[in-house]
Order: sequence, then C-alpha cells, then structure tokens
Amino acid sequence: MDPPELGSARDAAGRRLVSWKEIAAYLGRSVTTVRRWEQSESLPVHRHRHADGFTIYAHPHELDAWLAARVGDVAAGPVASVNGARPWRRGVAAALVITVTASMWWWMRRVRASEPEFADVRSTLLASEEGREVRPSLSPDGTLVAYAWKHAKGNGSYQLYLRPVTGGPARRLTMSAGRDDFPGWSRDGKRLLFTRHWGTRVEVMVYELESGRETRLLELPDSERAESLETRWAGWGPDGRSLVVIKPAGGDGPLALHLVPDGGGEWKQLTFPGSAENGDRDFAFSHDGRQLAVVRERRGLESDIYLMRPGERRETRLTRELGMVHGLAFSPDGSYLLLAAPRRSAVHTLWRLWPDGRFDVVPGLLGESSWPSAATVGKRLQVVYTRSSLPVNLHVWRSPFSERPRSLLPSGLTEASAALSPNGGKLAFRSNRSGQSQIWTVNLDGSDLRKLTDIDAVNVDSPRWSPDGKRLVFTAGRDDQRNAYVIELGNGALHELADPGGSRMRPSWSPDGRWLYFTSRRTGRSEIWKVPLEGGGAPVQLTHSGGAVESYPSPDGAAVFFTKERPALGVYEVSANGGAERLVVEGAREGLWAVVGPAIWFVRVDPLGLIERFSLDTKKGESVGRIPDARGLRTGFTVSADGGTVVWSQSMEEVEDIALVEWTR
Repeated sequence: MDPPELGSARDAAGRRLVSWKEIAAYLGRSVTTVRRWEQSESLPVHRHRHADGFTIYAHPHELDAWLAARVGDVAAGPVASVNGARPWRRGVAAALVITVTASMWWWMRRVRASEPEFADVRSTLLASEEGREVRPSLSPDGTLVAYAWKHAKGNGSYQLYLRPVTGGPARRLTMSAGRDDFPGWSRDGKRLLFTRHWGTRVEVMVYELESGRETRLLELPDSERAESLETRWAGWGPDGRSLVVIKPAGGDGPLALHLVPDGGGEWKQLTFPGSAENGDRDFAFSHDGRQLAVVRERRGLESDIYLMRPGERRETRLTRELGMVHGLAFSPDGSYLLLAAPRRSAVHTLWRLWPDGRFDVVPGLLGESSWPSAATVGKRLQVVYTRSSLPVNLHVWRSPFSERPRSLLPSGLTEASAALSPNGGKLAFRSNRSGQSQIWTVNLDGSDLRKLTDIDAVNVDSPRWSPDGKRLVFTAGRDDQRNAYVIELGNGALHELADPGGSRMRPSWSPDGRWLYFTSRRTGRSEIWKVPLEGGGAPVQLTHSGGAVESYPSPDGAAVFFTKERPALGVYEVSANGGAERLVVEGAREGLWAVVGPAIWFVRVDPLGLIERFSLDTKKGESVGRIPDARGLRTGFTVSADGGTVVWSQSMEEVEDIALVEWTR
C-alpha cells in the first residue's frame, strides 16, 4: 500500500507558502533541511526581489510534484538512499549495499518472498477515559494491554494500568508519587518492567502480576535528560532476563544503550552514537533476541533507525531524514519493524519498515499514532498504539442557563452533530467510540447509550429526528458523495434513499414527515432541494443563488430556512415550493442554529457564544444566555421543543487514548 501523497488533502494548487517555516511545516522537515534541499536538490522555492532584499515563497503543488519525483527516483534504490539521499551519494550507497553488514543480511534472509497484505483490518478504542493514556504494551499472548495513564483532574502523575483487550474495566497497578511509565512484559507474561521518574532521577522497577509486589532493580545516574517523555530508559535484554538501560556514554556524552547482566555485574555499552548526535532514545529487540533496532536522534531533532546484532559494533542505518520517531517495535516474527514517524507529513502515523527500506502505512488507524506494540493471536496480528486526538464532546445546558453547562459522556472521542428528539428526552449524535463514526443515541442523563448504525463509510453524520420521533434520517458516504438513510428506531430497519442525481447532505424532515430537505451540489453549486419520502418522485430544487448548506422547515411547512457557506452569516428563507430568497436574521452560521417552534435559535458569532432567540411572529430577537468559553464550537447545535435544553459540541483539550488495529496475516 502506497503512503498518502504529501499535502494532497491539505492545500489547493496555487496557494503560497510564504516563509521557510511554512515550507518546512508543509514538508514535515526542519528549516535547516528544507534550505539544504533548496540548495542541493532543486527544491522549487521562488524569490521575489524588493529594493531592500527579497521574500521567498513556494507553491504546494510544485512541492508535491518535486517530492513525488524525488521519492520515485529512490524508491527502488538501496537502503542507504531511502527517503532521498543526495545524488552524489548514490554510488556510495550502492557500494554499501554490496558490502551489507551481517545483521542486515541475516534479517533479510528471514523475510518471506512476498510481503503479507493487510486483510480484514479492524480498529477498536481500548481505553478512552479523560486524561492521557499512553505507551501501551501488549502481553505476549495478546490478551492484556498495560499502559500509563494520567488523569485530567488533580495533581497526580502517570501510573500503570492493565486492561483486557476484549474489553472490561481498567485495573490500577501502581500508586506512587512518581511518574510510572514505559511498561514492558516479561516473556512469560508474569512481570512488567517499567521506569519510575522522580524529576531528574529514574528508577527501574519490576511489578509481579500475581502478587502485586513491585521491586526496585536499579537507579540510573541523575540527569536533567531523565525528565524526557520520549525516551525509553529501560527494557528487557535480548535473553529476556538481563536489562538494557539508556544513559550517557561517559560523562555528559550522547545517550547510549548499556546491557545490565542478569543478577548484576559490570554494565556493557551496546551502542556507540557519534559525539555530534543526541544519542539513542528508543530500542526494540526481536522476539528471539538476535536483532536490535535503535532510534538515534540527531542534533536537529530528527531521528533514524539503526539495526545491529546485540554484542556487535557493526550497525546498518535503515532510514534517512525520517523525522522524530515516537515508538518502535519488531513484528512478532521479526520480518519487519513497526514504527511511528511523520515521514512525509507533519502527522505521526504507523508504518511497516522492511529490510530493503520500503515503507507501507498501516491502515485503519484512528488518528495520530505513536508507541506501537504487537502480538500474534492465532492468524491475526494485533497492534496497540497511542492515539492522539483533539476530542469533541457534547455539552448540555438547561434553562435558566445560569449554571455552567455539563459535559455529557466526557471522553477523548469525537461526538458531534447532535439532535434532540421531539420530546427532548433523547439525543442522536455521531460518535467514533466504536472506531469509525456511527450514529448513536443516549438519554440526557447519560443512560441508555446505544449504537444504531454499522455502516462502512468515511462520513456517517447529520442525524435528524422525524416529527413523530420514530425514525432518524442521516447521511453516509465519502466527501460530497453521500446518500441519505432512514432508520426505524423500533426494529432497526435501515432504508437507503436511492438518488441517482447526486449527493445528499444535512437532511431534515417536513413537519408532516412526507418530504425530506437536503443540500446537494448536483448543479455545481450548493443548493437546497426536497424529495418525497414515498412514491419515488424526482427531487425539486428550492434555492438557486448558490452557497446554501443547511436547512430547517418552518413550523407550518410553508417555508424553508437555510444558512449559507462561510463567510456569509445569517438565516435565509425560501418558499417550500421554491422562489425568491430573503435574509431573515443576521449573525448565524451553519451548524450553530435550529428552528424550534415559532423561533430561530442560534449562536451569534460576534460576540462569540451569545445564544439568541429570534421570534418568527414578532420578528424580534432576545438574548438567552452566553456559552462560557465558546472557543472550539462545532456543528450540532440543537434545542428542545420547550426551549428548556440546549446541546452543542465543543473541542476539548488534547487527549491520548489506547487503540488497537488488527489484521489477518
């Protein structure tokens, strides 16, 4: 599987990047690297001269084309030229391949003739409570995952927890005042090695699963670098009994791996980074202990992977300019490496790295990914990892809107596009708590949480209740090519509404339940349409000026209210049969408004967070309240029929969760 093309989903052709910093961020590299590429490898950077100097800029589409040609030129080359070695180095790289080291040859000899494909990929969130759940480790049999968790509230630090992969509550293992981190399983699955941090001091600990007893094995030399969250300071050695620790190689030199023999004895240095490097930050042994992979960080805060045989000083550099690596693991059979790196983007994701330097991205990931750990269970390979996300949670506010809103189902998930049922007792919304986004319902007190759909689509979104509260309409599909579905809440029956003429987005019901209003770009512009739910009639276009994105019918069904694409602000009106359009109220925007009874409710953009109610009878507006700290508001503003409850979605602080991706080998 090919990795995603750089920038293809983020920047339109013609946009300018107007500084070295912007260009570097787009390419996922440092400013120093980008400047070097411009000088030595013809990176397409333009200069606009002025009387007193010049400014630089670059076009994303030109950078994409340059990168595609550059990657294509080296994709079939030797390991030493992976990620684009300079042209003058290619002859040297070829010579290196001819004289490949013993460790590389031994690894390549074990790889199957044809690499396994990803089959039947499944993704699951294993742990998604408030706070940060990080650096997971799978037990050898793949049934348990150990990880570090720091709660969002209080002054506590990271502690170790244990959770079954098949589901169930988390079990807390440690209760220290220090920071417990980087758990690693013994080969028999009975012990966990981990590090305990006290500021600049690190203790290497072991936890006995059966007895719950923990023992301090050793203490590393005091160093300010010990406070790093990105360094695996200790782990099991190649024989599964000895220890490997990271400490400076003499005085304040670069960090290097040292072997601590089982039972004590003199420490033996295993890796020898250069003096110009920060040193080794992470490492992984193959299951049989015959291979050692190391993450080595350079001064430019970029890192690469090195491979060696334990006890031998010869090493092979597998990557170049990979970016900061956050996590490394061998596949259970030792045939490839799993690693987390930004590579050709600004986002960390999981990759398989093969002995010949080829990469393929792991599919089915649930967000930015780091710190992988793998195990084989039957014919399936399981990989747990840390998923970083900016959660979007539901907030409930009740009249008289003087108390602070409360968070409903707080988590590290994305839950948005809320819609209150006609009686105000239930909420329909989209959530990714099962992996992909699906439609869920829940009571306003958080009880009776139910998943309604199981559709394999990128976008499952925009639920709206039928007037009688017995059905939901929603959309599912990819990008703008979505169709509408109706689900019967009584029996779960799902009906797809055939629509050969184009896509449907953000649907809503007519008051009598006979018509469906929706947004479509079938004419090339975004307009409001309606279609009968029974009888198979053709869609009818209602608006013709373009930019319409979301609609609600008037209470009597005679008109349709709608909003337009930003930067246009306001609610507009058109007859339910089409015709002239007029502005009704200013200041509203898509996703943050609703029609409830004889009034339009909306969140005013300026001042941000002010909730207003505009009467359709008197044509006057009044302030209802103001959302505290309204930054990060998302689509899905909804109001109960009596006006006593308001629900919306809002971005929260970044969280880190534990996720699982698995596939058939």
